[in-house]
Amino acid sequence: MGGEPSRLDLGAYCASRHPQVDATRVGRPSCGAGWDALVTTAVGRMAAVVATAPASRIVIEQVTQKYGTLRFYWYGVGLTRRQHRRIDIVESLAEERSGCICETCGAPAYIRVSESGNVHTACDAHSDDPPEEGTTPREFTVTRPISRRRRISEGMTYDYERDRLVVLSRRTETSAHWKRKRLEVRLED
Repeated sequence: MGGEPSRLDLGAYCASRHPQVDATRVGRPSCGAGWDALVTTAVGRMAAVVATAPASRIVIEQVTQKYGTLRFYWYGVGLTRRQHRRIDIVESLAEERSGCICETCGAPAYIRVSESGNVHTACDAHSDDPPEEGTTPREFTVTRPISRRRRISEGMTYDYERDRLVVLSRRTETSAHWKRKRLEVRLED
């Protein structure tokens, strides 16, 4: 949906303030101007993670709105696993926060679905569509590998007031668990 187009030139912003973040391919993000501050905050946090290792850098290929929230498409050069994980957290924070901020004006908002099926995040002033998720926080699961045979699954939600992800549950799973889970899904079909 988009609202007003972004006024931020992310390539020029990164070149002047965060040289370890290359966003020359992006130019202007494909999202509304209400998310410009959110994008610059996320890029600043990514740059802070990369600054811990001088030889590493991030290349941002695209910044866009998808299914009503902000998406970063990027890859790292010379990143450690820890840096990659921390940048994933920064990316998740920006995505979850965008689901609470109007893409047009930056005011508190809700994810909404129009009659035509377009998903967007908007305040009451910029949308007549009812809120999709209401006032309850969205819960989601993040799964990350910790070794070749083990993964951690964390149930999370986003705390808007503190701008942070809150872990609701944490579970370690083995590769045998994942194989068994896939087999159970196949048997149900």
